[in-house]
Amino acid sequence: MVVNVIKIGGAAISGKNGIFNLIDILRGNDEKSILVVSAFGKTTRRLAECAVLAESALIDDALLRLTSIIGYHENILKDIEFNNQLLNSR
Repeated sequence: MVVNVIKIGGAAISGKNGIFNLIDILRGNDEKSILVVSAFGKTTRRLAECAVLAESALIDDALLRLTSIIGYHENILKDIEFNNQLLNSR
């Protein structure tokens, strides 16, 4: 049995269009697949920056940066009007 592994992340899923492209890829794939989704665009770097700030005892700066990361992801969810019917809406 052949199983495809699809890895997507970074700029490819950094916004509304990227999320819908991912859904289209999954819908167009009739084979057994494993989907690996890595961090949205620039999230890994931003999380690393948070860690450096926290390690340097700049906790307020780290929390501010983390709040920004969370807001970024929340805005993407709002932009795609995320709900339980997302996969059925396209």
